[in-house]
Amino acid sequence: MALETPIDTIGDRYLDSVHMLQHVLLGFVGPPLLLLGLSREMAARLASVQVIRVATEPVLAQVIAGAVMVLWHVPSFYNATLQSEELHIVEHLTFIAAGVVLYWPVLEATSAHSHWRLSPVAKLLYLLVATIPQD
Repeated sequence: MALETPIDTIGDRYLDSVHMLQHVLLGFVGPPLLLLGLSREMAARLASVQVIRVATEPVLAQVIAGAVMVLWHVPSFYNATLQSEELHIVEHLTFIAAGVVLYWPVLEATSAHSHWRLSPVAKLLYLLVATIPQD
């Protein structure tokens, strides 16, 4: 939806606000839907990969997601993505990857494979903290 609809054209050519909407869709709407599409077996196989297991622990996941969002919006990096389509694609892929890492500990489809189990209140606070880099 974020890349194959008028959102992409409008965001790239006319309105920065729509471009930012595209980033929100890629980083915060798409990733939980991707994770919800995983079967328990698929989630278990992914969780058996050490890099994924480590990256999806709540504290590190927050750091990764926040760093990705902040770094890509540093003016020099942001301007570089506007000049290079290849770099822009890398940016979008990192938004998706960071979103997957961020949502992994929160969603029931994948949280069973986390070392830390978050209570409902902890999940709410976790997601609240995730909005800080967006401000």
